[in-house]
Amino acid sequence: MKNKLVSLYAKLSTSAVVLASSTMAVSAQETWETWVNKVKGPRAEGDLQVIIIDLLNWGIGLTALVAVVMLIWNGIRYITANGDEDKIKGATKGITYAIIGLVICFFSILIVNFVIKNIVGI
Repeated sequence: MKNKLVSLYAKLSTSAVVLASSTMAVSAQETWETWVNKVKGPRAEGDLQVIIIDLLNWGIGLTALVAVVMLIWNGIRYITANGDEDKIKGATKGITYAIIGLVICFFSILIVNFVIKNIVGI
C-alpha cells in the first residue's frame, strides 16, 4: 500500500513538473499582455456577464491551487510519517480528498463552459 501511494505521488509530482516546464516554455515566447489578451478575447469590459464569468474562473482556479497545495502538503506528511499508522492514515485521506477536489475543479470548468456557451449563449 505504501509503495503504491509513493509511486502515485512520484507520478503526480513528475506530471506537475512537466506541465509547469511546458507552460514556462510557452510563456517565454510571448509577453504577458499578449497572453492576457488571448485569454480574455474580444469582450466588453465591465459587462455583468463578463464579471461573473471572470469571478467563476478565478474561483475555480484558486480552488484548484488550494487542492494542489494540499496534495503536496499531504504527500510530504505521508513521506515523513515514519511508519506511524495514524499519520499515514491522515495523509492518505488528505491525498484522496485533494485528488477529489482537483477532479471536482476539472468538472466544474466543463460545466461552467457548457452553461456559458449553450445555455447563456456567450
